[in-house]
Amino acid sequence: MPTAQHPPGAAAIDAILTTMMAKRSTDPTPGIIHFWGFVAPGHPETPDMTWAAIPLDPATKQFPILDAADVLLRRFPRHHLWGYGLAYLGDIYAATSGVPHEVVRAARTARLYERLDTETLCTATIFDARAHTYTAVTHPHLSEYELPTLVTNTRETTDTTDAWIELFDQNTAAQAWAAALALDPDGNHADIARLTSISRQEADAGP
Repeated sequence: MPTAQHPPGAAAIDAILTTMMAKRSTDPTPGIIHFWGFVAPGHPETPDMTWAAIPLDPATKQFPILDAADVLLRRFPRHHLWGYGLAYLGDIYAATSGVPHEVVRAARTARLYERLDTETLCTATIFDARAHTYTAVTHPHLSEYELPTLVTNTRETTDTTDAWIELFDQNTAAQAWAAALALDPDGNHADIARLTSISRQEADAGP
C-alpha cells in the first residue's frame, strides 16, 4: 500500500487556514460547515484542495462528515490526500456536552474566547493522517491581532486519544479527525479498529 502523505510546511498550513476562514466568513448560508480535502503536491491532474458546504442538523448528533470524506476518496486516490479540514462560524465544540479540555484547546485561543461572543468567531481546523491538528481563529473586530496557528498532537497522551475516540459518534470535529486517520490505515490501525467498533455498535443499536 502506498505511504500516507505528509502535510506541507508551516507557511503553507497557515495559508490554507487563511483561505478556509475567508471562504467560510463570506458564505452567507446558515447552518453549514465547510469540509475540505487536501491533495499532496506532485499530482498536477488534481487541485491542491477542494471543499464542499455540509448542512448541519441541530436536531441530531450525527453529521455527514464521513460521507463527505467518502465522496473525496472516490474522486482522489487515498494516498494522494494528506488531510481534511473544517471551517465554521461560532463555537461548534460547545454544542456537545462533555467535550474534554484537550479537544476544546484545539479550537480556541483563550484571549478570543474570553473577550468575544463565540457566534462571531470563524475557526478553521486541519486534521492530518498523523493525528495532528492545526487550528486558526479570526474575528471581524480583532483583525489587528495576528493570532498564531495552534498545532496539537492528539496522540500526546493516551487520555487525549481516548477523548477524541469517545467523541466520534457525537462531534463533527472528532469525525473529521477519524476520517483523516483513515488516510493512513497501516499507521493508525489500532485507533481505526476502535473507531470501527463504535460504528458497529451504533449500527447495531439502530435509530
